[in-house]
Amino acid sequence: MIAAGIDIGTNTVRMIVADVIDGKISDILHQNRSVTRLGEGFIKTGFLREDAIKRTFDVVVKFYREALSYNPFKVKCCATSAVREAENGYIFTELLKGQGIEIEIIDGETEGRLTALGVMSGLNLGDEPSLIVDIGGGSTELIYLSGIDLNFAKSFKIGVVKLSDIFDFSMPCTEELLERVNLYIADCFTDFDFSIEIKNIVATAGTPTTLAAIDMQMENYDYRKVNGYVITEKRLNELISFISSKDIEERKMIKGLESGREDLIVPGSLMLRFLLNSFSKDRLIVSDFGLREGIVIAAAL
Repeated sequence: MIAAGIDIGTNTVRMIVADVIDGKISDILHQNRSVTRLGEGFIKTGFLREDAIKRTFDVVVKFYREALSYNPFKVKCCATSAVREAENGYIFTELLKGQGIEIEIIDGETEGRLTALGVMSGLNLGDEPSLIVDIGGGSTELIYLSGIDLNFAKSFKIGVVKLSDIFDFSMPCTEELLERVNLYIADCFTDFDFSIEIKNIVATAGTPTTLAAIDMQMENYDYRKVNGYVITEKRLNELISFISSKDIEERKMIKGLESGREDLIVPGSLMLRFLLNSFSKDRLIVSDFGLREGIVIAAAL
């Protein structure tokens, strides 16, 4: 069954059209993505900015029309942290409704469950317990799996756009700045039980996929090479040192670093390192599949 999914995130809008068979993506017909920063400035005001609403609206309408050209059974559009938390999130959804586009605002737990659905469609995690980490722009989901059974999905109100609004990552990062960010990140996860037994940490969303692309020095992003890529703790530390030592203009020259993520890749990488260290793990598995893929699978059910 051909279906389409649109993931409207705090930082990025991602779209996919796929043939879904028995709850799995059998073929990707079309996909697109755009960094729109819908949640830019939200942490300071509690409101979505007019310019952010406009540019995200334009991208969603464009992607929706692209999806319709494939005559899908359904186009499922989901909005996450920025829209569900903003005082004026309804303005964004009403604008899209005026174009005939219905938006489902999903809570953090639903976001986690859909993310797990997407990740498991692209990776075989076996029977061992795994933790899926979805670092978004406005929230981060931690999803605990035992084989294919989902034990829990927890959402935390911390993401890369929020961190970039609080801290300035445009210049080379000092040790003092990195330490302040590390302490802030740790404080956001004080309620989580890091004593749970896990075999794998699987990281999805823009930070880990971008790190994989940088590590492979990709000229053109290839999700097939990124999906399942392993980043060791040692290599993650090297990448953090390399990227954080540059200013935002110098980061634009880094091969594999997607435009629009120059100030976001540092806080996202620090979050990944914190989680690796908290579980005493020395590697993580990158998943290109995530919430977007979970949305399209749900659309076909």
